[in-house]
Amino acid sequence: MKKIFVALLVLLSFNPCFAKPKAEKNKANVVVAQNKGRGLRITVPAPRTKGLTEADDWAAQVVQDLMTQGLSEYTEMTVIDRANESLVIEEQKRSERGEYSDSDYLEMGKITQAQYLLVGSILNAGGVYRLSLSVNDGTTNEIKASFNESVTLDDIQSGKATNAALLKLITAMNFDLTESEKERLSKTPVAASNTVNLAKGMAAEARSNTIEALSYYANSNADEAAIRYDKITTAVKTGNIALDVKNDIDERAAWVKLYAQMSDYVRQNLLKVVYDTKAGEYTTDYKTETVSIPFNFSYRVNPLARELYKKVDAGLDATGKRKQWDTGKDFEDIVYKFPKYEITFVLKNSDGKTLATKKIVIDGILDDIWRFDQTKYGRLEFSGIAYKDVTDSLSLGVSEVRAMYDEQEWRGGTLYEEHRELKNLPLEVIALGVMSGNTLNVDVNEASEAIRGLKTDAKVALFGDICEENLKAVQEAVSESNVSIELDLSNLKDWHKNLGGNALKEIKVSAVLDGMKFGDESKPCASLVSVTFPNTIDKYFYFYSKFSNCTNLLSVNIVSGNEYYESIGGIVYSKPKYYDFGGARIEYVPPAIETAVIADGVKVIRGFSFAHCKKLKTITIPKSVLEIGDCAFRDCENLSRVNFGGSKYQWDLIKISKKKKGNQYLIDAAKQSQADFIGSVK
Repeated sequence: MKKIFVALLVLLSFNPCFAKPKAEKNKANVVVAQNKGRGLRITVPAPRTKGLTEADDWAAQVVQDLMTQGLSEYTEMTVIDRANESLVIEEQKRSERGEYSDSDYLEMGKITQAQYLLVGSILNAGGVYRLSLSVNDGTTNEIKASFNESVTLDDIQSGKATNAALLKLITAMNFDLTESEKERLSKTPVAASNTVNLAKGMAAEARSNTIEALSYYANSNADEAAIRYDKITTAVKTGNIALDVKNDIDERAAWVKLYAQMSDYVRQNLLKVVYDTKAGEYTTDYKTETVSIPFNFSYRVNPLARELYKKVDAGLDATGKRKQWDTGKDFEDIVYKFPKYEITFVLKNSDGKTLATKKIVIDGILDDIWRFDQTKYGRLEFSGIAYKDVTDSLSLGVSEVRAMYDEQEWRGGTLYEEHRELKNLPLEVIALGVMSGNTLNVDVNEASEAIRGLKTDAKVALFGDICEENLKAVQEAVSESNVSIELDLSNLKDWHKNLGGNALKEIKVSAVLDGMKFGDESKPCASLVSVTFPNTIDKYFYFYSKFSNCTNLLSVNIVSGNEYYESIGGIVYSKPKYYDFGGARIEYVPPAIETAVIADGVKVIRGFSFAHCKKLKTITIPKSVLEIGDCAFRDCENLSRVNFGGSKYQWDLIKISKKKKGNQYLIDAAKQSQADFIGSVK
């Protein structure tokens, strides 16, 4: 995601205030669960598989991960999952031999010192899946609880199957579940898509399909997905995808393969078309007794496809061999030959009668919106509809989508044109106001009412133009809801440039885009308390420019694994290897922080580091600090306590700038803290 990461999935999760769990009713009568397996250990290896293909090779990991998450959430057992080194080693040994045996599972239990094993299998017999799971004794392999049912691939992908398994297995083990927990397990979980996309990405990576893997990692909020995404994109954009090849011909072949994957992905994921199912204002022709009914639609290039292509193209440049390899057709032409799309819409009344059809053609403009990441807007006008056929409720849908190439060729002085229809070339067409699985796609101006009408947990994808008023209304609706809501802002127009003035309290960003700002002088962002960034931000990310006038910001976090930065206690530090002075340095301190603990290893507190922290009351400085720069604590008028981790002698050696009395608040606070202060204060 580096500086211009994909506008793509920018899926933002809004925690506590935007992910409110279903409220408990009759709280006074809730029975507190006593037996949840505290002190027990359970190992969760991947289930055995049979009959799985490339289309479902991710299913075993999804079951493993969702069962791991569920056991961790609904029991108090210590869960040993695939992140455990011992389990990984044992699984690798067994996978090299093929299918696991019962003795293999027992060995895993012994190695991981677990009392229980969650073992099982997934069988695909012609598209009918059999999911078998059992909790076995880790020493005798005796079955303590079991689940064996036919499920669909959608059930596995949505988490419905694993929730059903968890409910049955935990109950059979006589572990207590509250009524609220039972109710949650009886439903389809909202956030399973993150686990599924991670698993699909890892399966694609194992098949050496780099672009497919990146597309799935980019659409997952899982920390592991972000780490894998960053590792691959770093290799791609630096031109280092083929380090293990023996010669230049093989290296070129590796890049041709990558471009072919890129071409396939772009063709399959080029456009996103969104249409509103709510009609505009009718116009009436009184002479013919007919009406015209308008609907709005828009379309844009899939930002992820666009950005992945940019990374691949930059990587080819980084090899320095574009000209040498005579790239031509193998590299240059894969993206800019766009098909045209024909979409047929059909309008029906509440009796199911077709009132009219309308065909739109998206062509020509594709090159522009690809290059400039534009959104185009249009209008569907259904005319000549007999007014007697119009009912109170109308339904708008898509009956057909066709993709075609118009190819031209000069032969013998004559220009020949060929219209070729492309089969199996999907187009994402989204209807607003309609549930798709557990996702509600809705215009942001209609979202608050739609959210209040939700009766089950759901993901809500917002479309349209973002502004302070409509986003505040959405927040209020989510806060008042009795179901869990996950919001997706990635489809809002310029959402990343219009966060100033919003009413959001906590934001988890999964993609960083150019121009992203959370507040500025004209649009303060007073509600924002916490922001979490992915581990893919680059070293040129300037934090202070992102949070201008975010006066109540308490914490800025970065997912672990970033090459340049890390966050500790909500404060952002640069990693020491990028700076000559040999120690980590403070990059950003949230302005509303009241108690700050500077991380061990910091040698320099740079000038103005805490200058905007007017609420700061207590600061803890480690003994590693050797210098405090100009005005580092300017305007910290509420600072009253200083704790230092070294000796009096070490404190005396710290070079504290006294330029323009910019650190006077620090010096005064240190004097006030003398009774408990280790160092001497001058």
